[in-house]
Amino acid sequence: MLPEPVAWLAFLLLALSLASAIRRHLLPGSRARVRSVLWSGDGNWTLELGSGEQRAARLLDDSFVHPRLTVLVFATGVLARRSVVLTPGSVPAGLLRRLRSRLRCQGRRQGLASLSQ
Repeated sequence: MLPEPVAWLAFLLLALSLASAIRRHLLPGSRARVRSVLWSGDGNWTLELGSGEQRAARLLDDSFVHPRLTVLVFATGVLARRSVVLTPGSVPAGLLRRLRSRLRCQGRRQGLASLSQ
């Protein structure tokens, strides 16, 4: 067990990290959050950030597709990663169903295990 001051310090650092992540990625006014995702017909992905900036992205194998939860993990640079969580209530049902279907088909063609579950 950790000494009490060390445990409090660890808790404080964890709480600050969580608050920072929420402020950056979830709050509507955040310039860093992903506002929209575009998947073009040629397979390229574009992320639009809260600042209006558009970034080319590559869908990673870490993505997860399920009827109740879809998590898209993108690489936008060498070390930069962005995640987009989609639930049935956050996207129109027909659009989410087509996205999941297209992701599964792409996953089978490319051998992406997590996309073809």
